[in-house]
Amino acid sequence: MADGTTYHLFPLLIGASAPVAARYVVPNPLTLIEAALTAAFGAAAWIAGWIVLVVLDQWPAATFLEDQPGGVEGETIVLGLAGAVIGLAYSAFRR
Repeated sequence: MADGTTYHLFPLLIGASAPVAARYVVPNPLTLIEAALTAAFGAAAWIAGWIVLVVLDQWPAATFLEDQPGGVEGETIVLGLAGAVIGLAYSAFRR
């Protein structure tokens, strides 16, 4: 375990990056299906990143809040899903 190392923003940023990037590629907002597919791709990317950290035995030990339920794994899931929702909303509804 990588004590003191934190990756709090990696699932949030990677989860939002695919839909936000897709929105910049097309001139109009994405449909909800397109936005959901890109958000799923972003989720797959942060899950792959998490797997790499676990395989390399470099997952973080510190959580955002002390004694939070779910620990690092719960935090990663919540922040990754929040990133996907933020990216989905941005790509589907922003003009």
